[in-house]
Amino acid sequence: MTSGERMAITTSARADEALCRRATTLACELNYAYLPRPEGPLDDAISAQRLAALVVVGRFDIVVHTPHAQLRHHPNAAVLRVVNMLRGRSDTLVDLAQLAPGDALLDCTCGIGSDAIAVAHAVGATGRVQALEASPLLAMLARCGMQSYRHPTHHAVTEAMRRVQVETACYRTMLPTLADRSFDVVYFDPMFSHTVAASNGLDVVRSFARQGLPEPRDIDHAQRVARRCVLMKDGALGHALEALGFATVKRNRRFCYGRIDCTE
Repeated sequence: MTSGERMAITTSARADEALCRRATTLACELNYAYLPRPEGPLDDAISAQRLAALVVVGRFDIVVHTPHAQLRHHPNAAVLRVVNMLRGRSDTLVDLAQLAPGDALLDCTCGIGSDAIAVAHAVGATGRVQALEASPLLAMLARCGMQSYRHPTHHAVTEAMRRVQVETACYRTMLPTLADRSFDVVYFDPMFSHTVAASNGLDVVRSFARQGLPEPRDIDHAQRVARRCVLMKDGALGHALEALGFATVKRNRRFCYGRIDCTE
């Protein structure tokens, strides 16, 4: 979405006064228009108001409606990743970051937070996961989802979500403000400029996300902030990793990871 496209917030049907107040509060936070719940189908309201998206605040979740798709917060692949770790299996990001209980990780590109949830499980109750998201809408979805979603069968997923601290912030402005060696690991997973078949479900997330790759100065600050390493995910060819000085440490057909080890 571009900055000039119009967004609005409304409520689910038959909303009470408390839900309306919550929706108006979120509208103010995001600088979106607030609309009383429209009559008829939401698609008609989106078309009539010429909206890029209509955010519907419900009692149990928040759903973003666009002319072509819907987006709500869900732990998605993080559920399987947490279950696999509970069963003693490895997780690629956790292994590459050498994460252990008590560690602290800064996720510079939260998105909807799947990586942050998996990491929060790995570092446990004594660890810390701070997730930055530059898109106010995605940050709001992730933050509200982390606070309210409850997995029906895997309590460990719910516990991990509650430990993720989501902040509406751009790493480009946040990293220079952080103290030296204040996190064990700093992680980047920028949105790829292309879509691969296995990630078509992320197209709607991509449409709201802030685009762009880290610059050398961002990586310099990340190396100052990290005690152990800086990790970054890239497309299969790894051109961005190479340009930014990362050593490729994991590769498959769709993406690769790069790592820069930090020294005192």
